[in-house]
Amino acid sequence: MEHVPTRITIAEAKDLRIEVMSQYGRVLTGFPDNQKVGVSLEARVPYWLHPENGIPAKLEEMPLFRAIRQGEIVIDEEWVLQRPNGERFKILCNAAPIRDRKGNINAGVLAWTDITTQKMAQVKIEMQAEELRRNRDELADRTVRLERLNRELVALNADLDDFTNVASHDLQEPLWILIAFSDCAEIWGSRSPTERRRI
Repeated sequence: MEHVPTRITIAEAKDLRIEVMSQYGRVLTGFPDNQKVGVSLEARVPYWLHPENGIPAKLEEMPLFRAIRQGEIVIDEEWVLQRPNGERFKILCNAAPIRDRKGNINAGVLAWTDITTQKMAQVKIEMQAEELRRNRDELADRTVRLERLNRELVALNADLDDFTNVASHDLQEPLWILIAFSDCAEIWGSRSPTERRRI
């Protein structure tokens, strides 16, 4: 068990004492050497916390207890473990009974993995996803506002074109009249006084 690259704990069925713990498990739990093996599962109850609320587990809720006493096979169950110094970390555990040839349970085995880093990464990903959702929604709102402003601008430009056409026409009318009078005046000025009286 010294070189098994995972965290493994084995407890005897008779007295629910932890008999074996892998080196990785002993290091991660943070218990002093004299408290890592030979202690009862019951002594570990305060250090097993429910992941959803941090409340300590009851002995009968612990995966290794359930494997030993109920013969349950526990697969991928999340828990929070607390070290004696109060530091907490999340684990994913699997537990199963160890049976003799007659099918009697004589021990249980618990294999567990520290998933704290994965959980922190998951939280970070969820936060980034939420930020992306907010940015997407904000971008959609801005797009709607810009489309509305663009429609208003098109309408204002159409109004301006209409005004420009009307104003241009209205301003050209007096100019045509002035040009016509100017032409008339020029023609009149070039005529003799007798011709002017006839006009």
